[in-house]
Amino acid sequence: MLVTKRKRRSETLLGLLYDYCGILATGLGSIDDKESSFAYHTGLTLPYFNIVASRVNESNHLEIQALIELAKQQEQPFTAIFNCKDQWVKQGLGEDLIMRGSITGMMCKIGASLKSYEAHPAAKLVEVNTQELFYEWVHVFCQSYDLPIEDIERVFAPCINDSVPLQLHIVQIYQKTIACCVTLFKEDKALLLWDTVLPMYRRQGIGNMMMLGRMKLCSEHQCSEVYSFGMHASKDSLQSIGFKKVGRYDLYRYDKPLEEDKRG
Repeated sequence: MLVTKRKRRSETLLGLLYDYCGILATGLGSIDDKESSFAYHTGLTLPYFNIVASRVNESNHLEIQALIELAKQQEQPFTAIFNCKDQWVKQGLGEDLIMRGSITGMMCKIGASLKSYEAHPAAKLVEVNTQELFYEWVHVFCQSYDLPIEDIERVFAPCINDSVPLQLHIVQIYQKTIACCVTLFKEDKALLLWDTVLPMYRRQGIGNMMMLGRMKLCSEHQCSEVYSFGMHASKDSLQSIGFKKVGRYDLYRYDKPLEEDKRG
């Protein structure tokens, strides 16, 4: 029973990731999808936004290989996300996909009461609903991950459309923007992504405050379950506020071969 629940929630998490990529694709790039797998291509040199993802099983190896080949034809770096138990992943992907670590899928049920968390008393969670706030969000994101501002503006441009169920938030202290994040709402589920805090403001409770503030919003949206991904310290933070593991996924990175490599 526990295994069945975890499998269902793992599939829900990947389904939410697909919906997130689908919204971004309305503004930039395209999606190729199969029965249980998908690939999102931005056309830009952004490996963590060019994604191939699947819950691997014995029946979908060929469709995954097809999506990987389609992603390679884009001639841009990409990240592949697969559940860890299937040995075929390690044997059938080829030498040009390099394992870069793993990520943990997490889920929390939203009850009647939510935890509170002490952070900076002046910290405020602000919805991004103007072009000016969007620029603030992009600046923090790009500063934290060292990414080109123009590319990230293009990727997340659909998110400031009121009709899109993808919300951006920032955290401000005395009107200075110090953190940013993304929330997807889908029926009674939500996906929390990209919780990002500027280095000098970390370890001050801002991340947990940002997560719990959005969980309160999810409760107001009648969500019963909230999903996220955790790596290293972020996984521990998620567990500290009630999240439980629903799956673990290996991350593989593909980089376009250099011209001299192609020539041998």
